[in-house]
Amino acid sequence: MKPYKIAVVGPIPKDTITTHRGEVITKYGCITHPTIALGKLLENIGTVYPITHIFKKDKNHILELFRPFKNIHTEGVFTDKDQGTIVELNFVDQNNRLEKQTANMHPITPNEVKPFLDVDCFVFV
Repeated sequence: MKPYKIAVVGPIPKDTITTHRGEVITKYGCITHPTIALGKLLENIGTVYPITHIFKKDKNHILELFRPFKNIHTEGVFTDKDQGTIVELNFVDQNNRLEKQTANMHPITPNEVKPFLDVDCFVFV
């Protein structure tokens, strides 16, 4: 059986989460979740390619998230525009939150997707 190849396309926001108890948590979200899940599911049988734009200052932190997964290839993680996504999530109680996006990633262009057109599947988030 030929190995699977899946591209996951979308932002990797730097999320700042304030819980309803006032705790502040900072982490990276959105396509990190399906990318890591697919990395685990496809271990030894496939490759996952995240495609996104991020801030240069976040690159090492994001690559560190993917480093434990040998089948997550990061050549689609672009920093040349130095334009990523920032999201603030403030929980007013356990079930309700206010969400504010303060920065948007640079749009992903057809030329940036072109090297990945041989994948078996695209996941757009």
